[in-house]
Amino acid sequence: MLFKTMLDGGDPNWGRIMGAVGAASQNGRADRLDITFGEHMVVKNGLLRRGALTHARRFLAGKHITLTVDLKAGRASAEFLTCDLTKAYVHINAAYTT
Repeated sequence: MLFKTMLDGGDPNWGRIMGAVGAASQNGRADRLDITFGEHMVVKNGLLRRGALTHARRFLAGKHITLTVDLKAGRASAEFLTCDLTKAYVHINAAYTT
């Protein structure tokens, strides 16, 4: 859920992505991980790239977002679609039984 709120807020919080990868993967090593927002590589080998967050913030303002996480753990790949978790969504789902 923190990842989805990151998308809605346009905040390129790479730590949330690394945390989600760590929780979901036994093959992920932080010192090998690359994270790319569209064409903007934000993290290379587990380290934040200088100046990358400015470009990533602008990119996250778009309607459709491509985010790539490279674990460098083999040839397999996966792709999924998701949506953001907006304040309106939280409000609707927190208040419908009242």
